[in-house]
Amino acid sequence: MINIFKNLFKEKIGNPPWDYYFLKTLSESDYPKYLAKLFKIKTGENLPLLKEWNFKSGEWNYKINKKKLKTFNQKIQWIKLYGITPLMRDCTDKVKVRDYVAEKIGSEYLKPALQIVRNEELEVFKLLNANS
Repeated sequence: MINIFKNLFKEKIGNPPWDYYFLKTLSESDYPKYLAKLFKIKTGENLPLLKEWNFKSGEWNYKINKKKLKTFNQKIQWIKLYGITPLMRDCTDKVKVRDYVAEKIGSEYLKPALQIVRNEELEVFKLLNANS
């Protein structure tokens, strides 16, 4: 069913860019518009967007309308863009979450880690291996 939907609306919606580097360089105001296109193609559901005129840049800004979200999947898309807190970001990092748990309840509840390599140590390791 989704493949039929993709073919029917391919001209209207356009092919979304699946390229990581394109999405990385995409402006912050355009990202909700492309996320809505990807979401429509993947699920067949619409994301309710707000279109606001930005007087400084002279362009339209798009935002997901939080008040009109109905399904769980739509709410997850909103969280992806606007609901990320520093704690959520830290809990996705396996080293930082260990530090957080140790600070809150104590390190005795943590299982021992096999190896934790910090970024600085990783760079030194790469340099040593490249020279040998």
